[in-house]
Amino acid sequence: MLQDRKSGDDESMKEGWHLDKKVPLSIIIALLVQTAALVMWGAKLDMRVAAVEVKAADQQVVIEAMRDNQTSLKVSLTRIEERQENSLETLKEIKSALNDRKSKP
Repeated sequence: MLQDRKSGDDESMKEGWHLDKKVPLSIIIALLVQTAALVMWGAKLDMRVAAVEVKAADQQVVIEAMRDNQTSLKVSLTRIEERQENSLETLKEIKSALNDRKSKP
């Protein structure tokens, strides 16, 4: 009897995996629908990621342009500050000269 079981198990192992009529068609259809939905979801997700990557690249270009503009503004501000300091020094010299003229009768 034990021999009969072993020989039966060996035969089923040799056959390998097979689809039997015991699996309902509705389960097969449900699996196919789920697989299709998963593929569609993955494709949609891929499109969304690609769109975000494009937007990120565009934003990087904008950021670089803003950095260049910021550098230009820093240079301009430095020049304005230098001119202001020079003007202040000139104003002090003029004020000093006017005070000297007032004090001399």
